[in-house]
Amino acid sequence: MSLSILQTVHALRPGTQIPFGATGGSTPYTWSISTNNSGGVINSSTGEYTAGPDIGVDIITVTDNVAATANFTIQVCTPLMLVCDIIQTAAGLSQGQVWLWDQKINIPIDSQLYVAVAAIASKPFGSTTAYVGTEDSFQAVQSINVLDTVSIDILSRGPAARDNKELILLALHSPYAESQMELNSFFVAPLSTNFVNLSEIDGSAIPYRYNISVSLQYFVTNVSNPPYYDTFTNPPTVVTEA
Repeated sequence: MSLSILQTVHALRPGTQIPFGATGGSTPYTWSISTNNSGGVINSSTGEYTAGPDIGVDIITVTDNVAATANFTIQVCTPLMLVCDIIQTAAGLSQGQVWLWDQKINIPIDSQLYVAVAAIASKPFGSTTAYVGTEDSFQAVQSINVLDTVSIDILSRGPAARDNKELILLALHSPYAESQMELNSFFVAPLSTNFVNLSEIDGSAIPYRYNISVSLQYFVTNVSNPPYYDTFTNPPTVVTEA
């Protein structure tokens, strides 16, 4: 049996952990990151992977006891990009049928279904700063909560968008979506606005376009070492009057 990697998740937020497994080949397995754009790390013996702090694509490689290898691509990305991943995966769409956009929509030239995703408003609504550590070593952990209004355009040249627009909302609340939201600590609200019909009315092949907005809630963190705590490590002598 040929060596292969067991994993269904293809996209993660920075810092998220998932286990990788393998089947086939000859044990024991050795894990590595052959292309590391996020700064991620992986346990070479267990396959436990932690996505790095940067946005990018990592390629996970497993090597068996006779030097056979298998690869798996994981995208480390933002919550908005995870919305695209959920739509593509749960709706069964191919690479290139779901994209992020800003200001411009690409009109389809074939009969397939296409989806364009964008954040049209982003509202920070809460922030915290906590200091953790020991007397000699402190870290500042900052966190900010954000609520995005996400605009989703469902397009086709032909009736695919009209007939399958509800499929996109089902994808956003599918079991895959729920698992991704729990794993990556973000949330897509179940209630949405109305579908707005923006379809063209003329042409031999009518460009169908339906728009709907959903709410996306997530948080962003930053960890730093405050330099001003260093002055308390060796406090100065206090001189008082007799």
